[in-house]
Amino acid sequence: MKLFETDFFLQWISVVTMCLLVVGTAAFISIPASLSHHPGEALASAHTAMTRHLT
Repeated sequence: MKLFETDFFLQWISVVTMCLLVVGTAAFISIPASLSHHPGEALASAHTAMTRHLT
């Protein structure tokens, strides 16, 4: 099976697009979480944050 140039570029574009989606999703999740903390404050686990919120 011969791989044509257009097939290579389509595969390359799809891989790059998926990488950008993964990075964008991680940034979308992590940036708001990091902005809610004060600088220098350690990021707590979800359990610790929930305990602190309830007490």
